[in-house]
Amino acid sequence: MKNGKGKMKSWRKMKGKLKGKFLPSHYLQENNSKLHHLKQGSLSVEEYSRAFEELLIKCVLKEDEEQTFVRYLGGLDERIVHVMEFTLTPPLMS
Repeated sequence: MKNGKGKMKSWRKMKGKLKGKFLPSHYLQENNSKLHHLKQGSLSVEEYSRAFEELLIKCVLKEDEEQTFVRYLGGLDERIVHVMEFTLTPPLMS
């Protein structure tokens, strides 16, 4: 208002202005890259999950929960993924 501009009337507009002013231009790109390349490696499942969640919060992804789950599984150790797939798969009907 002190610059002769009107009040902000929406939270979305306010967030956009704040991001433009305070976030470095490379912030989203770097965090999206980190999320894309995140692997469990020597991390425990808990540590990997925490890192994944933190990056999800920092990134602006427009994907459904199934896509996010597939992304999560993609970074896990393959042995853990196989156990998860086994436990998530419904048993065969006899």
